[in-house]
Amino acid sequence: MSDSKRNISKMWSVACAAVLILSVLLVCGCTTTSSSSSNQSVTSATTHQATSVVTTTVAAANNTSVAAANTTAKAGTHDLTVYAAASLTDASKTLGSTFEQSHPDVSVKFNLAGTQVLRSQVENGASADVFLSAGTAHMTALKGEGYINNTSVNNFTVNYLTVALPSNNPGNISTLQDLAIPGKKIVMGTADVPVGTATRTLISKLTNDTAYGQDYQTKVMSNVISYETEVTGIVSKVMLGEADAGFVYTSSLTGDQASQMKFVKIPDKYNDKTVYQSGVLKNSTQASDAGDFVTFLSSADGQAILKQYGFVQG
Repeated sequence: MSDSKRNISKMWSVACAAVLILSVLLVCGCTTTSSSSSNQSVTSATTHQATSVVTTTVAAANNTSVAAANTTAKAGTHDLTVYAAASLTDASKTLGSTFEQSHPDVSVKFNLAGTQVLRSQVENGASADVFLSAGTAHMTALKGEGYINNTSVNNFTVNYLTVALPSNNPGNISTLQDLAIPGKKIVMGTADVPVGTATRTLISKLTNDTAYGQDYQTKVMSNVISYETEVTGIVSKVMLGEADAGFVYTSSLTGDQASQMKFVKIPDKYNDKTVYQSGVLKNSTQASDAGDFVTFLSSADGQAILKQYGFVQG
């Protein structure tokens, strides 16, 4: 082969090699660029996803806050505070929820205790909207002291006394006369709690009846082992078997408690009714709703609920 041909062949080989090298470099460059672009794309997608998660989380949080706000609004945008005699404890739950149905912007909050305790709280500056008393004595006192809007006071229900016994009747009590037998364990309300006041009136009446004897009161009172400041305390001691008998309201023997206690009926001629009164306090910040609640108690719906829990329409 001539030198000219050899030179041409070498030049062709070099050219081919150069083209091949250039092609490889271009492929590598494209691959690198593609990989870089791909990585950039993944990073960008991840960033977008992270941003989306944050955005979604914030949005969810905002939605949750709105939902919570709406729930709060439905439950009640403002409270209506009701001071109620302890004997209304069970009925209060249904009374409150039923009233809220017709007043969706109200949440009824009950403070339940002996009426004398509630009166003391009001006299010492406690803020409330409605006062529900067992008996009329403490409501009358608050009216006289200027705490109650007198024109709002209303008699809304009635209760009567009964003698509650543990279901197994450990004291073997079947009559009112049995309460005077020495050694019986009796629990009753303090003299200033309405159920205690009614109990003392009852015992005094029985003592004046020859069927019970003039020493009946002395004998019964000597058997008292505990004086409670509210009727729920009496019920509790009887149900736990800590007492053989307790003077309570007939409304105490309803619901689940009815199956856990027995009772001795008190003849009507001795059993004075306890009148329950409702009234709006002068320092109420929700006077309109408070007035509506007082009206509701005497309505057909209110009376039906009270009857369900053992109260009597007065």
